[in-house]
Amino acid sequence: MLAMALAADDAGVSVVAAWPGAAVGWAYRNLPGQHLVASAREWATAAEHADVVMTFDCGSIDRLAELAPSVARAAQRGALIVVDHHLTNTRFGSINVVDDNAAASSVVVRELLDK
Repeated sequence: MLAMALAADDAGVSVVAAWPGAAVGWAYRNLPGQHLVASAREWATAAEHADVVMTFDCGSIDRLAELAPSVARAAQRGALIVVDHHLTNTRFGSINVVDDNAAASSVVVRELLDK
């Protein structure tokens, strides 16, 4: 998520990133792009008006917890891109970029950024 957010930000796209839950997970706190991370509530507000919403490494919408309602509304208006590598992905997006042969969703992101 942060890699795509940084690439979009570098391209001049307005970006708001978030994880479900109240805070950034401890494993991610030292990664670049923290300035783009918002609270779930701030993200949900931004997502309601976003041209595009993207999810990463998430096989089904229910795994998005409190972000799920905004994500579902984005899908209904055709603005949801799902990037994932799980064979069990439910393809809940308007556009689904799912490569179940990829070792991780970050591999799929890297391929997208390369293109």
